[in-house]
Amino acid sequence: MASLTVKDYHVGWICALSKEMTAAKVMLDVIHGRAESVRAGDSNAYEYGRIHDHNVVIAVLPKGVDGTTAAAIVAKDMARSFPALRMMLMVGIGGGIPNLPKIDIRLGDIVVGTPEGTWGGVVQYDKGKAEDGGIFVPKGQLSQPPNLLLNAIAALAASHDMTDSLVSTYLKQAQEKHPKIVEKGYTLPDKPDILYCSKCDMSVESIKSHARRVTLYGRNAKAVPLKFTTVSSHQGIRL
Repeated sequence: MASLTVKDYHVGWICALSKEMTAAKVMLDVIHGRAESVRAGDSNAYEYGRIHDHNVVIAVLPKGVDGTTAAAIVAKDMARSFPALRMMLMVGIGGGIPNLPKIDIRLGDIVVGTPEGTWGGVVQYDKGKAEDGGIFVPKGQLSQPPNLLLNAIAALAASHDMTDSLVSTYLKQAQEKHPKIVEKGYTLPDKPDILYCSKCDMSVESIKSHARRVTLYGRNAKAVPLKFTTVSSHQGIRL
């Protein structure tokens, strides 16, 4: 196959951690070589490939560096080097999941940031204004995704109301193609998800020993669900 150029890539995929980049790479149907004409001065480390009909370029944040500033720099350099990108996605591991009565989200589920009400899809909940009575009002959020993605999300949600997702099938195919990832733990969770009370007047260090525990057991491996809801972002999360 002839070498592809930066103009042949239309989807950008950004990961915060190297383990997330590994998960991204094994999802590629075809792995490409280095694209020609990457812009001089772009220090990002890229991986290239194809998923179905989409040519995808993947980048990861520098080792040991995280936060919105680092992610913005990676995204800026990617956008400059790949002028034909139609979308850029931030995909990674969730650092925490609230136990909400109306949304059953468990360890191993996939969450897609989707606009709800006045929220654009991703809310920076550690940026806001403290008001009287101890109320904290979030002020930071991203604009909603373009209609191209919102239409795809709507169609995907409608499809999943009729049939199970194919996530487990894709994961099994990736494990067969790259067996070492099983040794490294790239599998569906096999242990229960332990949640803790979210309204506790005590220090973070003492929550796990005193708070009310909620145990959620893993789902059927054949039916990994996708959840479409607002995603919260926090600069302080560490994995």
